[in-house]
Amino acid sequence: MNRSMRRFLLGLALIASLSLVACANTAAILTASSWPGMTVEGDTIYLASGQRVYAINAETTFARWRYPLEVSGGGGITGGRAFYAPPAVTEDKVIITDFVDNLVALDRETGTELWIYQTNGERSIGGPIIEGDTIYLGDSGGVLHAVDLDSGEPIWTFAPEGTRGIWARPTIEDGILYYTSLDRHLYAVDAESGEMLWRFPEGDEDIGAMAITPLVLDGVVYFGTFFNELYALDLETQEVLWTYEATNWVWAQPIYDAENDLIISGDLDGQVFALERDSGELVWNFEILAGQVVESPVLVELSDPERRLLFVTSGTSQQNLHLLNPATGEPEERSVTLEGDFTTSFLFFPNTSERAVPVYTAPIIYNNVILLAAHQGDFPLYALDIESLVEAWHFDPQPGN
Repeated sequence: MNRSMRRFLLGLALIASLSLVACANTAAILTASSWPGMTVEGDTIYLASGQRVYAINAETTFARWRYPLEVSGGGGITGGRAFYAPPAVTEDKVIITDFVDNLVALDRETGTELWIYQTNGERSIGGPIIEGDTIYLGDSGGVLHAVDLDSGEPIWTFAPEGTRGIWARPTIEDGILYYTSLDRHLYAVDAESGEMLWRFPEGDEDIGAMAITPLVLDGVVYFGTFFNELYALDLETQEVLWTYEATNWVWAQPIYDAENDLIISGDLDGQVFALERDSGELVWNFEILAGQVVESPVLVELSDPERRLLFVTSGTSQQNLHLLNPATGEPEERSVTLEGDFTTSFLFFPNTSERAVPVYTAPIIYNNVILLAAHQGDFPLYALDIESLVEAWHFDPQPGN
């Protein structure tokens, strides 16, 4: 199969992965289904899930507020809005994006809408980042936006010729934005002016589409492609230092384990791999059967007994949270299968059952619990005790909770 055909099939699979359904020959009706986005600041968990964003008190497990207060329809352009990107949080604001074309600033205490900036019909999939007084986000049309945090007014936009969708958040380092695009390039853009400094590859070499937030570390940027490769690129010279050939798309942002000097990531075949930072040589590999790794693993320091663990979520309905030794990749004897409650009705009689749900969102460790977000079932958020891995609580999104 040639690479042009592979690109076509990859594009079809990408569309399917976000469960986008369109109705042609009429006004487009677009319904989105994806995994939740989650951010923790202070004692509040900000969860973007389906038709709402929730600010959840981590101590009481109840919602401080929810946005919007009222929803209508089924979560599409004509019937409502869907929220999946992780919120960005400042001292007094929560910045969110919906799956239409809205960037929204909310009051952090009350959830009151402060302003809306629109991205001309293009949705933001990866969500925003904030640096100083500026918000940066990419959209599905391939445009990078810089927006004033206080007013919501545009500062600049950047859209190179022939650009395609930006599906991941950018990274900012020393005043430079680094982001990947479905047009098969990594871009470096001046954060103040919006001018392109360079792109890789410089020409139109066929290295694979990208939908990953780059990792920038000590003058090197690490990023993956949909041609199953993880790159290490010198920021000063744009020279490829090494590449690692995975078995499927590399979508999960790499992380750095400083203690073992390893770059760790995963792919859509469920392979979690650790590489020597300097050479890219494989140190260990762990296979998650029938699962996909789409978000970053998380390193955790535990105290009882004292040890370090790598937590990995996967898109499988069995053993969807894995605990690995970050130095060796050896799994702990325990693994977790998160089971969600599903309420259905038959002849007006409700019935609740439990079944396993896939977990795509990266876990967050907070106050001795593991926060896991689920996009299936009655409850979008679960907290597991970090030592016992037993459910400590879950969040009920129904009003009054």
